[in-house]
Amino acid sequence: MSQEHHQYGNNFYMLFEAKKVALTDPQRMMSDTYLKKAEQLYALQWDAFLNENAVLIEEIFSALEGVAEYVALRKRYKELLKTGELEQADRFDEDTNFELVGVEAWNVLNPLLKEAGRRMAEYGIEQQVFFG
Repeated sequence: MSQEHHQYGNNFYMLFEAKKVALTDPQRMMSDTYLKKAEQLYALQWDAFLNENAVLIEEIFSALEGVAEYVALRKRYKELLKTGELEQADRFDEDTNFELVGVEAWNVLNPLLKEAGRRMAEYGIEQQVFFG
């Protein structure tokens, strides 16, 4: 397994995170640049892409949970560092191995995002517009 930690398409995942939030917690979804851009630039194509790729979208939503877990662990680690609790931070790092959690989460999500980008192109949607 690769130890490289990167995000496919920089912030491309945010497009799908925004869609997930819009579906699961619309109260929290005030305004999202990525989602608005998709709906404004590619209204019909975006809807068709979502409808005809529901399984892939659900896989992406599921993989986003792994990324969210990593983000939460990293946030907790940074909080420990900020408060000067270095021993606790070291122990937390050893216990959770949060960086590896992040690598594994992105290794699951990145191929799904790449596939989504490929399929979006079939609908005339340019994935690079959402790389941010």
